[in-house]
Amino acid sequence: MHGHTWRVELTVEGAVGQDGMVLDFLVLKKIVEPWIEKLDHHVLNEVEGLEMPTAENIALWFRDLWVREPRPVVLKGVKVYESPDSCAEWLEES
Repeated sequence: MHGHTWRVELTVEGAVGQDGMVLDFLVLKKIVEPWIEKLDHHVLNEVEGLEMPTAENIALWFRDLWVREPRPVVLKGVKVYESPDSCAEWLEES
């Protein structure tokens, strides 16, 4: 067993609102923070839906959690880095 310092990037798309933003980063943080808490300092193989925690599967896990509820913007991509130069990315098909 070994660990990584993961980094996750979400790409969202939507209309720019009156506040000049597509989605306030604080709102985005409130959406994903509970998901990150499930991963941070946990054995990823024991997280429901991540029995095989590859970067590819973690990207799909974030995507699947995003689509479970209506969101103010569309998720277009999830990029998961397991190191500064190694990543996997899910992109919404056009």
